[in-house]
Amino acid sequence: MPASDNRLKAEWEPQQATLLCWPHAQSDWLANLPAVESTYGDIIAQISRFQKVICLCQDAQTRSKARLILEQKSAIIDNIELPIIASNDTWCRDYGPLSVATRAGLTLLDFEFNGWGEKYAFDLDRQITASLFQSRQSHSIQYQAIPYVLEGGSIDSNGDGALITTSTCLLNQNRNTNNNTNTNNNTKDPAKNTTKEQIEDRFSQWFGTRHILWLDTPALEGDDTDAHIDTLARFTRSNHLVYQQCNNPKDPHYKILRDMEMQLKQQISASQLPLSLTPLPLPSPCYSRLDQAPGQRLPASYVNFLFINGALLVPVYGVPEDALALSVLQQTCPEREIIPINCQSLIEQYGSLHCITMQLHALPH
Repeated sequence: MPASDNRLKAEWEPQQATLLCWPHAQSDWLANLPAVESTYGDIIAQISRFQKVICLCQDAQTRSKARLILEQKSAIIDNIELPIIASNDTWCRDYGPLSVATRAGLTLLDFEFNGWGEKYAFDLDRQITASLFQSRQSHSIQYQAIPYVLEGGSIDSNGDGALITTSTCLLNQNRNTNNNTNTNNNTKDPAKNTTKEQIEDRFSQWFGTRHILWLDTPALEGDDTDAHIDTLARFTRSNHLVYQQCNNPKDPHYKILRDMEMQLKQQISASQLPLSLTPLPLPSPCYSRLDQAPGQRLPASYVNFLFINGALLVPVYGVPEDALALSVLQQTCPEREIIPINCQSLIEQYGSLHCITMQLHALPH
């Protein structure tokens, strides 16, 4: 089926705001809440220099605490909204809206969210995009709920018909198969059984996708998303990809990332896509400091960066590879200010900078 006129926007296109959800004691952040609140303060303070921030708060007490920390971090308060919308957790990359340019203007696609295959509670998170849209309706923005499980961190778009993802996640039995319960009515839904071909057909209609790069890469150690692409490879321009590379043969990731590199090169060559590739170093192993998971390796990745208007926020982890990663990304994105953010506290809960944020694109002119 030919691709539709829809176009899934690239993350570097102009944005009207960045969406976050402030960490709270009713989530898994309880074990390291002060540290992660400080990290959120650093992130939001930097974003507020460039654009607006919408940061959801669990309740009035959480909002007051967030405001105090943001003032202490010298954030630009006039650029920050703190609406109260309850959540199970704060990974809004995966339950936030996806921005699609259509003939009607801008449409926010609200996909089903099932807690990464029902690993965690998700009853509140799956309602957030609808709640957010209802609180700020605009004649210029359309809203469409889609009864299909898809997380924002599992796909990445070049804004021009190409998309990259992993079969490890999208074909997982815990997402969209007839073995999975429908989150709307708790009944089996055989129509959700998916193959690569079915997914490609759906994406061509929803996103205007003309080509998908499929990676069969296993998840990084500590990653509980079944290998989201935003830990492995991302577009930085319509014709350029960066990807995680491991040059240490003793590291457990050495073979899987070498295989991923080969698969990327083979698919690009076979499809004759005009894409260039740049490797990023894999951070030295980072281990959990929390009592409930002492010594567990955490999924540190430099690919988990965040585009905002005029800048690129890059996760760093206090390891030797930080400097090289920042240098590579500055060369890749010379027009942007490169801003390092220490994300050790974030990866304690198995995600990083990109995972806790979602871009809200500016309206088309």
